Amino acid sequence: MPLLRLANSMVHRRNQASQAKAERTWRLSKLDSHLAVFKVKRNTVNNLMNKARQAFYTKLVEDNSCNQRTLFRANKRLFNPSQGDELPPNLHAPTFANEVGKYFVSKIDTIQRQIVSDITDLPAFTSTTADGSTWSTPSLSAFKILSANNVKSLIHNSTLKSCPLDPMPSRLVSRCDALLPVITTIINKSLEAGHFPKSWKEALVCLLLKKPGLHIILKNFRPVSNLAFLSKLIEKTVFHQIHEHMGKTLTTLGDRSFHAAAPKLWNDLSGSIRNTQSLNKFKKAIKTFLFAKSF
Repeated sequence: MPLLRLANSMVHRRNQASQAKAERTWRLSKLDSHLAVFKVKRNTVNNLMNKARQAFYTKLVEDNSCNQRTLFRANKRLFNPSQGDELPPNLHAPTFANEVGKYFVSKIDTIQRQIVSDITDLPAFTSTTADGSTWSTPSLSAFKILSANNVKSLIHNSTLKSCPLDPMPSRLVSRCDALLPVITTIINKSLEAGHFPKSWKEALVCLLLKKPGLHIILKNFRPVSNLAFLSKLIEKTVFHQIHEHMGKTLTTLGDRSFHAAAPKLWNDLSGSIRNTQSLNKFKKAIKTFLFAKSF
């Protein structure tokens, strides 16, 4: 295989040199015959390049048939070339940034108020069964302390995306075991104190249009936040521990939670959805309803 690759490379270089020579000859002479020779050479090189690309991407797909991340990246590189930010050139950046900030802050406040309202509308939860007996549920009074090996595994299982807010690239952090004791101490101190520093909440926000060609209005933008690597490690640690605790709790209280929340979820649906006769139509109507709620 390496010999075949070397032979192909030599053929490509020979043809490219022949094309360049034919182009120089035509530009000096300006003769139609030399132009025709140049076009033949150029088409030959283009044909070889297209075949090489086809062979490369065919092998890439075959070798990464189970790696969705690599396949999606290749698909994006081939079919979604970068289009820039698509913002008007005469846009006043500071004014636009302030308007965007106010818009998304108000949107987050609205979502938080809606969540609080939904929680207060839920029936009061009691730990008493129908026969009058009670049960105890496990409590999460403190987070577990991590070892250096836990932190190393956490880093290796994380997406190594760097942020300009990071003091050093995340890929370098993942390969530098000398930093493990320091990172472990920082994470454990944060978990013990229950404190998440304000500087870790800062992010660089990039605005992307939800779809190319949409009008430049605030509701058509999607904010993408780039956070510091260490803050994402602590966030993932807290998530994993809470998720594990909730999994243990919901095995006991799952039925109770469903009976408490299901009536409200059902009542939030419109009459046309609730009265759907077939299961397939109901699934389609639910998807449309949830999509409208999300966007």
